[in-house]
Amino acid sequence: MENNYKIPEFLKPGNNNLKDIPDNIRYLLEKSKDEDTLIFYFEYGSYFGGACEFLIIKNNDENCQVVAEGGNGYTLYWNFEIPIEKIISLEKVVRPARKWLRNYETQQEIDDGYGWKLIFIGKDYKINTDGYEANPSNYFKVGNKILKVLNKFHLENTTDKDKVILPINGYKHASIFVK
Repeated sequence: MENNYKIPEFLKPGNNNLKDIPDNIRYLLEKSKDEDTLIFYFEYGSYFGGACEFLIIKNNDENCQVVAEGGNGYTLYWNFEIPIEKIISLEKVVRPARKWLRNYETQQEIDDGYGWKLIFIGKDYKINTDGYEANPSNYFKVGNKILKVLNKFHLENTTDKDKVILPINGYKHASIFVK
């Protein structure tokens, strides 16, 4: 089935002015779900500790668009294309999340907790999992591998080489591990 998805003008390669588009990743996430172009979504962080969102959508049968955005005091803006075959390296590191529960949450009331969400649409499987102040025991291992692959995509496809991704273990000691 041919994909007729038209990437919005503000997301075309070379336009790195994403900060002027409010809530663009949330908009694109919903749009890509409707148009069956979503490949990957990962968000993590907290209100006071900073947050990151990463989205990969299929542009066509050959390329994907990678968009990233920081929030809550952390600045990050990415917008570039990668060949679709690069997704294989990402698929390898998210594969352990297939065994994760749909949702991890603590029953404690916490005003500024650490939250996360992971969606991956593979050829033979789909991952849709999230958590708030709780996570599977291998969350930090898998999450850091995901960030390593995303950072590699970034370094291979942009000239902005000095931006460090917000560490995924920012609230490691505050999180509750679920086995």
